[in-house]
Amino acid sequence: MKKILICFVICLFGSNANTQTYSANSIVSKWISAARDLEVLVYLDKNGKYASTITWFVAKVKDKTMQDYCDIKNPDCALGNRK
Repeated sequence: MKKILICFVICLFGSNANTQTYSANSIVSKWISAARDLEVLVYLDKNGKYASTITWFVAKVKDKTMQDYCDIKNPDCALGNRK
């Protein structure tokens, strides 16, 4: 009887764990990294696809600010020098 009761309780609470639903758009927001050194804005672009933008980060070099960094690893050379 005790085993049946334990199985019933596990099934009752276990089935409740998967009933929470999320919208696909729940990722659309500002997100901050666990280290609190980066902020990213996730949004839907005009084509309905998800996109993101880094809105803030902590510069690793003392004398540089966020605006001093360029996107030098961008595969599109025209965008590599933008700040």
